[in-house]
Amino acid sequence: MRFPLLVLLSASVALGAPHVNPSDARKRAEELSRYIEKEREQFVERETRRRDLLSQLDQINRDQNRLREGLAAYENERDELNMSLENLKVEVENQKAAEKAARAQLGSLLRVLYQVRRDGIGGFLLQGESLGKVYRRVRLFSQSVSFGKNAIDRLQERSERLAQTEKEMEAAKVHLEDIIARSSAEGEQLKRALMKKEQTLTSIRKKQALFKAAEKEYEKVSAEVQVLFKQLDAKEQEKKAVAEVRKPHNIRYSTLPLPVEGGKLIREFGKRTNEEFKTVTLHKGLEIEAPLKSPVFAVLPGIVEFEGWIKGMGNVVIIHHGDGFYTLSGHLYKISAAKGTAVKPGDVIGLVGDTGRNDKPSLYFEVRENADAVDPMPYFLSDEVSKIQIADAAHSRKS
Repeated sequence: MRFPLLVLLSASVALGAPHVNPSDARKRAEELSRYIEKEREQFVERETRRRDLLSQLDQINRDQNRLREGLAAYENERDELNMSLENLKVEVENQKAAEKAARAQLGSLLRVLYQVRRDGIGGFLLQGESLGKVYRRVRLFSQSVSFGKNAIDRLQERSERLAQTEKEMEAAKVHLEDIIARSSAEGEQLKRALMKKEQTLTSIRKKQALFKAAEKEYEKVSAEVQVLFKQLDAKEQEKKAVAEVRKPHNIRYSTLPLPVEGGKLIREFGKRTNEEFKTVTLHKGLEIEAPLKSPVFAVLPGIVEFEGWIKGMGNVVIIHHGDGFYTLSGHLYKISAAKGTAVKPGDVIGLVGDTGRNDKPSLYFEVRENADAVDPMPYFLSDEVSKIQIADAAHSRKS
């Protein structure tokens, strides 16, 4: 920006000089005006491009979460349908066996009735060679008469029930095929969303203007979160008596567990310098890379004061642990704790997501003391800290 300043100075000197040609001064002023107008147009264009890209990224994050939830629902429905199909198959086999047995009984009945019609009842009963055989024929005839009254109706009923069950099974198969097709379509949409996110992230990182825009956006989001914490802190103060002296929290260093297991620290708390673009950004929390959908835990007892979507941070949960001590968990795939819920250490408050601006899923974690961001690392147990890899964190301040 040295050029416009020099032009402005030269124009000012020219206008104030006693022997300057008025046409030269006017020419310099017009040149300066054109330059300022050009810079203004370029600034507006850069700002518009920045807002568009960041809005696209935020919408992609929302879409990818919606698609992941849809896929999970389809998977559950698919499993239920598979189980239902297995049950229907068993029922069909049982009904076929029952129908076969009924047909066999009906066949026996028809044979008895045929012999009775041919030989008469007396002839049929007295065909036995011994008294025992005669008795068995009497019993067979009695059973046949009793069975014959409703045998055909029962057989018809079983046949209809079998046909209905087979119809239900075919409908379930069609539904399952539809679920599989829709699940596949959702999966393709998710792939496209993740690809679009990667392309958008690449575009943001390619140019200096877009890189600075992302840093400005972080500062804006951080400022919004700062306001939110101040509001929460103000509400807490309203609950206390006016004359009460504000007590410091009694949470000591090296006492807290990590909010996520199996993670890797990829960005520390504090100022971050970009050597290429000569920018400095204050990072108010930790960025912990972890597998997608890993559980995120509460580290202290407290009350959920806020849960919802914050642009640039995705799904966020803020917990107040008393006396102005807060923790924030961001970039969540899913929130598991509602506002106003009391939580204790180890309770799952959400799942790790990829709604941030990193290539991989991560948890963004902040600690606030009376709305002021502080470094969370000293609060963690030393053996817990050793579990997360911090070897790569040093260079993240210069990335």
